[in-house]
Amino acid sequence: MSEQKSTPESVAAAEQAVEQARTDVAETLDALAARFDVKARATERAHATADAAKEQAHHLADRVTTERGRPEPWLIAAALGVVLGVVGVMVLRRRR
Repeated sequence: MSEQKSTPESVAAAEQAVEQARTDVAETLDALAARFDVKARATERAHATADAAKEQAHHLADRVTTERGRPEPWLIAAALGVVLGVVGVMVLRRRR
């Protein structure tokens, strides 16, 4: 059998390959750990949901207010109609 002599370049290449493999394994383990961290994933999803809800609330507020920040007249009329309807139903039930 003939022995192969290792050259400094091949040793350096092997060390670099080993280091790259270690980095890949570490990244894979981090990804797996993040995937199985249920509490962190739930917290992240809760924050995302809260952010989406805040965005929707701001969008809705923009739709129902005037440029001066006051409620739109149709919204006031609709709210008044709902209140009058509820009061009317209560009065009719009380009379029976």
